[in-house]
Amino acid sequence: MAELDLTTALARLLSDASLREAYRQDRRGTAARLAVRPADRSGFLSLDPSLLDRQADTLLNKRLHEVRRLLPDTFTRVGAEAPSLFRAYAQTRWPVGHMRHVDDAVAFCRHLLANGTGKVNRAELNRLRFVLRRQRLAVHLVPDLITAGRPRPGVQLLYRPRGQSPRQFVLTLDLRSGVRRVLAVRNMWKKGWRRLAKRLPAYARGRDE
Repeated sequence: MAELDLTTALARLLSDASLREAYRQDRRGTAARLAVRPADRSGFLSLDPSLLDRQADTLLNKRLHEVRRLLPDTFTRVGAEAPSLFRAYAQTRWPVGHMRHVDDAVAFCRHLLANGTGKVNRAELNRLRFVLRRQRLAVHLVPDLITAGRPRPGVQLLYRPRGQSPRQFVLTLDLRSGVRRVLAVRNMWKKGWRRLAKRLPAYARGRDE
């Protein structure tokens, strides 16, 4: 096992609540478990567990803020329990890298779906997956595209022009309005046919003189 410097060992503590608890109970044992290199051992053993908890909570709140920003409708749907659900998820995973917030949001959606919380906005998830996978083109049928403040079924087109940021185009289907239009057209057709039939000769209407 490769030895860890102080910065890397500190990052491990901040990202893992169970590891911080182990450190609180047995600092030297945790240092051995992480293989903290000898030159950084004294600095590692002098860390304040309470301060570590506060720093970890600050970082967790920042993660929550960034994921909420990427998943506004999903958080609205989940409601008041969304922050606590995120905190429970966040204890098991700590993304890194410049795409970490997008990665975090996608993983949180998967966590919600895996635990039976079917309130994920699919359009938001599709858009983030598109960014994370660096795709050029994707088309999705979505049951809940938000337009004019209402969810509607529709088609979501995601496109990345060369050298530019991803773009989204949506085509929503208002089924209720569509049904109303079909009924209106049918009624217009029936009325028009009746007026026409009255003007036709009797044989054209299928009647004998």
